[in-house]
Amino acid sequence: MANKPDVIRAVVIVFAIGLAATGITSLQASESGKRGHDRVIELTIVPGGNG
Repeated sequence: MANKPDVIRAVVIVFAIGLAATGITSLQASESGKRGHDRVIELTIVPGGNG
């Protein structure tokens, strides 16, 4: 029973590290996702282009 607090502490530490890694990954994904929305699409319309 003496080792039980150490096991609980280890589980909490592993959970916190996983949570931090998920948060960092999520932030990086949201930053790279915004870059795609900043693209400018140019469209040239030519009158009478269909024949």
